[in-house]
Amino acid sequence: MWFPVVGLLLGWLYAGVWLGLSTHFSNSTAILLTIALGFLIGGGFHEDGLADTCDALGGGYTKEDVLRILKDSRIGTFGTLGLIAVLATRFSLLLEINHLKGWVLGQSLSRVAPVVLLGLIPYAPNPNARSKSRDVARSGKIQAIVVTLLAVVISYLGIVLGWMNLSAVLIMWIGVIILTCILGWRCYKRVGGLTGDFLGTTQQLTEVTILCLMIP
Repeated sequence: MWFPVVGLLLGWLYAGVWLGLSTHFSNSTAILLTIALGFLIGGGFHEDGLADTCDALGGGYTKEDVLRILKDSRIGTFGTLGLIAVLATRFSLLLEINHLKGWVLGQSLSRVAPVVLLGLIPYAPNPNARSKSRDVARSGKIQAIVVTLLAVVISYLGIVLGWMNLSAVLIMWIGVIILTCILGWRCYKRVGGLTGDFLGTTQQLTEVTILCLMIP
């Protein structure tokens, strides 16, 4: 339930790195280097989930196929294309908006949806009884309520700092809610629940959605 706070700290860190790099490099180079630094800090955890999910949903026709592909450490065509598309879109959007609010709000608010989904939808049942894998995290209604309150506080911070007005915040959250519902429904339909990769994908796509809806 503290994921949004972690994202808030990461967002300020990335914003500071971008500000420092932008004094020596072009804006686009500073953004690319900051994104690359994010891979080192976060270990590409969410990006890996995005690639695995694209491969699994793009190449798996049955529930068993989807779960098998999710466990495959190799990356395929769907995963490569999905990862390139999301990273390129994130880079392009950060070029168009106020970078400070992009880093801070994008990193923090994008971590709300995975926790809410985890509190509403169970993990996908594993058909392999011998599997030693475990749920990557646990959540419930209390955690979902806490992250929702944190989202309100962070959104209010964005309004106070003049990054967004109330109508823009409401539009942004309507978009995030719609996306979250679609992703939750799709995951439940395909495999009967969530996986760690699906949660990483939710964070990545939610961040891109937030950045899109920040553009005036």
